[in-house]
Amino acid sequence: MGDQDSSISSDSVKLAGAKGLNAALVFGGTALFTRLIGADELGIYFLFERLLALFVIFSNFGLSGALEKRLSEGTDRGEYLATTAVLKLGLLVVLGVIILASQAQINSYLGADIAILLLVALTVREAGQLFLRTLRGEQRVGETSYLLAIRQIGWVGIGASLSLVGLGHLAPLYGFLAGLTGILVLGYVMVDTEFGRPSMSHAKSLFSFSKYDFVSSSIGWEVYNSLDTLLIGLFLTKTAVTHYEIAWRVSTVVMIVTASISKVVFPSFSKFVANGEHQRVADITQWSISAGLLVSIPALAGVAVVGESLLRFGFGPETTAASFVLLILVADKISHAVQEVLAQVVRAFDRPDICAGVTGASILVNAGANYYLIPRYGILGAGIGTTGSFAAGTLLYVVAARRFVTIRFPWRTIGWQVFSATVMWGTLVGLKGIYGINSLLDTALYILLGVIVYGGLAVAHKDTRALVRNPSPGGT
Repeated sequence: MGDQDSSISSDSVKLAGAKGLNAALVFGGTALFTRLIGADELGIYFLFERLLALFVIFSNFGLSGALEKRLSEGTDRGEYLATTAVLKLGLLVVLGVIILASQAQINSYLGADIAILLLVALTVREAGQLFLRTLRGEQRVGETSYLLAIRQIGWVGIGASLSLVGLGHLAPLYGFLAGLTGILVLGYVMVDTEFGRPSMSHAKSLFSFSKYDFVSSSIGWEVYNSLDTLLIGLFLTKTAVTHYEIAWRVSTVVMIVTASISKVVFPSFSKFVANGEHQRVADITQWSISAGLLVSIPALAGVAVVGESLLRFGFGPETTAASFVLLILVADKISHAVQEVLAQVVRAFDRPDICAGVTGASILVNAGANYYLIPRYGILGAGIGTTGSFAAGTLLYVVAARRFVTIRFPWRTIGWQVFSATVMWGTLVGLKGIYGINSLLDTALYILLGVIVYGGLAVAHKDTRALVRNPSPGGT
């Protein structure tokens, strides 16, 4: 087993652990805020966060991904860091003018006078992301787990405390700002790269990558995360925003493994491609897909049984309106397990133009589907539109990645995962029919039983057993 493969595995575990903690904090924090300030007030905060994500597209302009790419190549790190900082500062100035000039419209859409806080959050976030992406470019991805944890601890800890003194939607918002500030401060302390001298040549090098990564990574991810919620805010109520966001955030727990792996493998993919080690890229790709599906497939089966109970007892009876949406969004994460990895393969071969094309097509489908479906079918339409557009993008990435490396899907392993998940589903359905689910504790016990049944069956297959015993891509 190579040292680089061991590093990927170790960083994946660290990042997955941090994301597991984050997921628990997001789950607990969202449930707490729903009960403390109500769905309507929480909807204002959710719209604020999603509108921020929209502005981030343009304050980032693909520069974060370009910085990570250039730093991972190992040359002129200080110069690239300084040049990125200068470029982002210029973008923030332009966006600041736009936000200040549009305060009335922004406040009207959000339902509160918080446009200035949007500018503050945008500035702090971009500064923090500069150091977080520098850590990734230094191939210290595992260490970014500390930053991810600080963000959610600030949001929940400070936000919940402020909720108790009656700040309403401002409570989670101030908690969110505290978390972003924590990332900025700790990230600055942690990075090894020192600021060099910015230069036009380094700016051109960054833009040669960022102009495509802007679409494929910046626009693609933020649109996928935010467009549905923003359109719900336009056509429906703040309460509908909260119900959809709860379903969305619960579903993202499934992405812990996949998202962790995808963030870890890109610097390594980039290095392997530069060294001509294409077979290692192919091996790690297959390993990564297997690891991601190991969680996402049984999650769909489990949510089909306990999803409604999880919403009812975790967030309140009114949130069960999002039960079917939750099921659809969890199904969407199966596509994620594949696309997250294949997109990094294409990016590693320095073809962000292909990623931009795939993302552009997905965005058009996403926007059109959500614009049509949300006014007619509410939050269910948002779930269908978002899931369908992402699935289409995944198919395009399969075709694109095969231009560079041999993509072998682990069909035997996937088949056994489906079989194991089906048995788990049948077991839980049978028990639910006999005993029912009457509390959050019951829901947790059903989930635990599902993990035991699925896990016991899954590891009976030799490939899955090997994955669990030796969780290292391409290693033996």
